[in-house]
Amino acid sequence: VLCLGDEEGVAVVKDALKQVIDMHKEFGIKYFHIGADEAFEFGVCEKSREWIDSKGPAGATKQLLALTHLKNIAEYVKRLTGSSATVLAWHDMLKDFDSRMISELGLGKIIEPVIWDYSENIVTMPEWKKAKFTVEDAAFSMISTNFPVVWASSAYKGANFPSAKYIDIRHYETNNRAWIETKTEQEKKVQQVPRHHHHRMAK
Repeated sequence: VLCLGDEEGVAVVKDALKQVIDMHKEFGIKYFHIGADEAFEFGVCEKSREWIDSKGPAGATKQLLALTHLKNIAEYVKRLTGSSATVLAWHDMLKDFDSRMISELGLGKIIEPVIWDYSENIVTMPEWKKAKFTVEDAAFSMISTNFPVVWASSAYKGANFPSAKYIDIRHYETNNRAWIETKTEQEKKVQQVPRHHHHRMAK
């Protein structure tokens, strides 16, 4: 468990990142994925609350704390790789953060989000279906507002559940086909360059 407001805790994360980068740097690092998904509880530890309170009378939201941390980590990776690496991060936290904060912090200049969805019909953001928006339009529109380049992540692996021993070929084939269909639907808005199981899309 990491307290985002604890500099010593963040230093541990940076040390781990440095070890990974040092191990791979001689081979060249084009892309570095920093994760950042499903961190649903943050800004509750004492030092994080102190950080939020220190931002003045207007205060700062928990989102600003998380986004500042994300920027800090991304810039750290850039420094260690000599700015040669493209920094990737999962989209599922970013899509719910304040668009203005993301813009003010300039995250679109240092991070390329990866929209992941391993379902058979791409249900990344089901709440938008209720509002009669397509899932694809919602995800891509919200993310692409601040990020010039986004990636789409399909899967072809045994990720059905933690103890899966066999690949569900039909499921993952359907997932990849669904992403291809999504790409076709989004062609007017984005350009796609397939990269392994990630599909790079630029406005």
